[in-house]
Amino acid sequence: MRSRRSLRLLLGLAVVLGLVFVLGACGGDDEDDSAAQTETAKPTSLRVGYGFELDAGGVGDRVAFQTLEQKTGIKAAYSVLGNPRNTIVALQRGDIDIAKPGFYSTVEAINQGAEMQIVLATGMVSELVLAGVGVGSVADLAGKRIGYHLPKDETEIFARFVVTRAGLEGEVKLISLPESTNRATALAGGRLDAAVLEFVDYLRLAQEEPDMRLLANAKGLFPFPVTRVNVVKKDFGRKSPGLLQRITNGLLDGYESLYTDEGRERWIAEAKKSALEGESDEFVEQIYAFYRDVGMWPRRSDVPTQEAWNSGVRFRLDEGLLEPPVPSFQQVFDVSFWRKAAGK
Repeated sequence: MRSRRSLRLLLGLAVVLGLVFVLGACGGDDEDDSAAQTETAKPTSLRVGYGFELDAGGVGDRVAFQTLEQKTGIKAAYSVLGNPRNTIVALQRGDIDIAKPGFYSTVEAINQGAEMQIVLATGMVSELVLAGVGVGSVADLAGKRIGYHLPKDETEIFARFVVTRAGLEGEVKLISLPESTNRATALAGGRLDAAVLEFVDYLRLAQEEPDMRLLANAKGLFPFPVTRVNVVKKDFGRKSPGLLQRITNGLLDGYESLYTDEGRERWIAEAKKSALEGESDEFVEQIYAFYRDVGMWPRRSDVPTQEAWNSGVRFRLDEGLLEPPVPSFQQVFDVSFWRKAAGK
């Protein structure tokens, strides 16, 4: 979980530099060799840039892109670009065709002038859980230390929501400790009694700590709970609508397949050779089951709506997750290709 506030200045600078590069590049669109260049080019590859290292939550992407290749012949070439800033700049320059910088970073960059839009949400829920060692239930958190990432981010809001709902306001100590892995280490070492963790870190710790308990998960807490997104340059759909539609259709076929028995096997196989290499079969299967049960991957019927966006924005403004002004739904999303894939 990254801090949105810490990215704001960096993103602003990066977007400006990216736009300057694009506007000043020799030849402009005539020399664009991206997949969106022309409908008749019949591209055989798609350049996908990630803002972070591949993790368990991104394994579904790999299966979806494999499905796209099977159905269209378009093969994904992946790049890990280090952080959301680099990913957004790479998209603006035309170095990649699809960027995956995360939801909040995308919204902030668009608000600062980046010419790009989300065409598909690929992480439909929060992956956070609240876990404790030697704590039997939420009611037992009174007087305990609870770790979260940073103030005014989703981990703190989740922790406060659980505490408030249990009637324990003022009876717990909330402690900021960046990064889920660090909080898991602190929990194991007795420096925290409970912590907001990514599910993968909770499960790893639960294998070593017999007193570890899962106290709550964040499913259903956040309105419009999009976390992971596919972002393209704003003119991709205008230049190559047929191509973008084929990509969207193929990816949705892949994501929806993950809810089937065959998709389960494909996800587990991909996870064991990438993000979860070296983990036990039981561990990998439990991660898959968590993602499936919370509805991690998009379905055709999950097309975002203006109403859901408005609800999500109001919540995030109230909680300080976003700062005004917030770009409109139409500025952030182009759901036309998703709608067409859904037959809407």
